[in-house]
Amino acid sequence: SNYFMINHPKKYEVYYKDKKIFALIPEQKRYTIHNFDKPDNLKDYEVQKRITKAIETIIKLE
Repeated sequence: SNYFMINHPKKYEVYYKDKKIFALIPEQKRYTIHNFDKPDNLKDYEVQKRITKAIETIIKLE
């Protein structure tokens, strides 16, 4: 399922290389996800994910 519960009274923030990239902000009955500085950080993450997957595939084939 795509639903998840977070039991956290405060804001939940994610930092990458000392820059805030995500904030999960509690509202009355829901959380809003705020995405900061998306292009570069997302690109870095996607590239890293693809590299990891490629390495895992190579290891499996050997």
